[in-house]
Amino acid sequence: MELKAIEEKKLNLVMFNVPEGDTEEPDKDAIKNIIREKFKVMVDITETVRLGNNTNTLNRKPRPTLVKFDSLAEKKQVLAMATKLRYSSNDIYMYNQVYIRPELAKAQQKH
Repeated sequence: MELKAIEEKKLNLVMFNVPEGDTEEPDKDAIKNIIREKFKVMVDITETVRLGNNTNTLNRKPRPTLVKFDSLAEKKQVLAMATKLRYSSNDIYMYNQVYIRPELAKAQQKH
């Protein structure tokens, strides 16, 4: 069962602190823009999903975003360049506060 979970999550990344849009499409566009502008890479994202409940409080941190890629190579390429976001400055978004991590199954998280 764990192997199945690992297989399902192998094309996914989780991005933290990406400013929230009103619907899924602005989230998808914002993430593509981050990847295109900062990493100079064009990728195909199949889906973006905000994790957690949507509560409309003004001072709340943005919810994590699950990003599903078309290929493992694209996912690895984005993950390898994730540290470039640390050195961003004077941007529209606070890119230096955006973190990218692979989505892991429960067994992988414990390990």
